[in-house]
Amino acid sequence: MSTAEVCLSIEYMVKKYYLLPVVVILANILVLFIINLVSQIDPTSTLLSLALYIPTIFAHEYSHYLVAKKKNSLTKIKFYPKFFALMIDYVKLSHRDFLEVAVIPLITIQLPLTTLYILFHNPLLFSLTMLHIASSLGDISSIVYNVLFHRGALFYMVYSERGDVVGFVAEELGRCRAVFYEL
Repeated sequence: MSTAEVCLSIEYMVKKYYLLPVVVILANILVLFIINLVSQIDPTSTLLSLALYIPTIFAHEYSHYLVAKKKNSLTKIKFYPKFFALMIDYVKLSHRDFLEVAVIPLITIQLPLTTLYILFHNPLLFSLTMLHIASSLGDISSIVYNVLFHRGALFYMVYSERGDVVGFVAEELGRCRAVFYEL
């Protein structure tokens, strides 16, 4: 069932995330600055933490994908150069499933990184922990936003004419709210 079949009229639209990629990038730059000040890592270690950060982000997105794929077999993972991001196209998810998909990298990646840093006080672990939490701002904001405003909703992805994901519609009790990543 498509979004159009479910929602004959959209109650309201929210322009969300148009600044979020910029905020995430700025947060990561700030984190790199803080890491260099606080932990006094030599430049080689900073480069090593950045090199390890890339596979961490892929693991982060892949964990979203695995959980979403388990919830909906139509789920795909796509790269969006405009956002310089991997995006999970989950097609349709319940509220609970959406929250599980959003929170999984915080449990499987952030929690172990933070725990390991607390145990070993390793500057490299500190770097990865801080970079990952800065990159997780999108997930954290989605969790908070959807808990506050879309409790109990079904989420349907919205696509552009080219097939790109441009947002989602939250349908609950016959009311539909559109949230777009960009306009």
